Amino acid sequence: MPQRRTIILSLVGTALLALGAAVAVAACSSQPSPAGTASSSAAWTTPADAGLPATPTINTFVIYAQRSVVIGNNSNVWGGNVGVRSTAPTPSGAQLTVDGYAVVENSQSLFAPTASLGINSSVGDLQINSLVQNDNGHYRALTPFPAAAMPPLLLEQPATANTTAVTVAGGAIRTLSPGSYGALTVDSHGKVVLLPGVYSFSSVTMADYGHLVAQPGGVDVRIAGTLNVARYATLQPYCCTGLTASDLTIEVSGNDQPGGVAAATILPHTTIQALLLVPHGTLSLGNTVVAKGAFFGFDVVLGSNVDVNFQSGFLPRTTQGTPIAGYTLPPSSAPILGPVPSDTQIGLAVVLPVNDNAGLQTFIRQVTDPTNSMYRHYMSIATFAAMHGGTPTEYAKVAPWAASFGLTATTYANNLLVDVQGTAAQIEQALSANLLLGQ
Repeated sequence: MPQRRTIILSLVGTALLALGAAVAVAACSSQPSPAGTASSSAAWTTPADAGLPATPTINTFVIYAQRSVVIGNNSNVWGGNVGVRSTAPTPSGAQLTVDGYAVVENSQSLFAPTASLGINSSVGDLQINSLVQNDNGHYRALTPFPAAAMPPLLLEQPATANTTAVTVAGGAIRTLSPGSYGALTVDSHGKVVLLPGVYSFSSVTMADYGHLVAQPGGVDVRIAGTLNVARYATLQPYCCTGLTASDLTIEVSGNDQPGGVAAATILPHTTIQALLLVPHGTLSLGNTVVAKGAFFGFDVVLGSNVDVNFQSGFLPRTTQGTPIAGYTLPPSSAPILGPVPSDTQIGLAVVLPVNDNAGLQTFIRQVTDPTNSMYRHYMSIATFAAMHGGTPTEYAKVAPWAASFGLTATTYANNLLVDVQGTAAQIEQALSANLLLGQ
């Protein structure tokens, strides 16, 4: 029998819906729950003079993940905070792992529910609830994890890829104009030059010594599937023009692939200067990668001897459209298990605010009270819609809103409820929210 899971809405913008008021989510999954190990550690005392930042903001993070971060042996992270947003079970018990001899600049903070420090590692301030292991690691101060203050992981901009594949042959240089494409493949020693604008690809694959160059003016690369970059490659703005990581944004919509293949893989000795976002899968930076910008993923894994420097940073994003006043759902505190696969079918019940709710509650008490003269004098659906449903104008907005995201909407005569059906990817774009599987 399928196992029912909790699906958590992790809001990215300022409103749950561009219209509507309350949303109920239902989905089933037959996948087994990943095993988790509870963590524990000895109690510690918070220094009174820690002087840590009161509220973490998204634009201060160089590495940020929904579930876990691993910083490999001898790796260095400079110029920005490192954070894990949500509580989740992990095999090691630590959601933020800093391996032996790794360094995170001591003027920065590390945020996570749980953490471990490898031998002779060195970090700044730890804002955590549990230091699972400390093998002679060094840190400045310990304070509790500010769970309620952690910003949501950003949601990627939607990719509108098509089936027109692009291949850059080995040793060749090819310039592309903004637009929608299929799979982009850059062969060994090939170079693709992107003019300023927005690009959508179904996937991006780069061979050893492949190059991706962003021309001045801002390049936005959206990948519907996966990003796979081989060794000694480069992904960066045009050299020697004073451009920064914000001039090349790469956003990957895909999930991790079977066999543990990361949604975004960058193999050893590669250089990347970009803002890279992988909200539904793992971002893996291989050994000796040199990275400048900001690097976000559901999970982020750094190999050994990786050098990460903060530059530009991601800016906060807000929901499009004007929200209609009503009810919202409180955030769930359930530990997360993983992202909802993008092709999972999700059903939503969108409910507009009840008109004259106090009058409706009085009617319900009267019609269900055998001693009341109104007992079992039920109102018609048309009367309910007129007295307690949303206005026809407001109700008529819901179905077109759903259709604009590719969702199927079913309306009812009560002017209150609309059933919406679609994939997790469509729902996320409609709600400006990341959907997470919770325990």
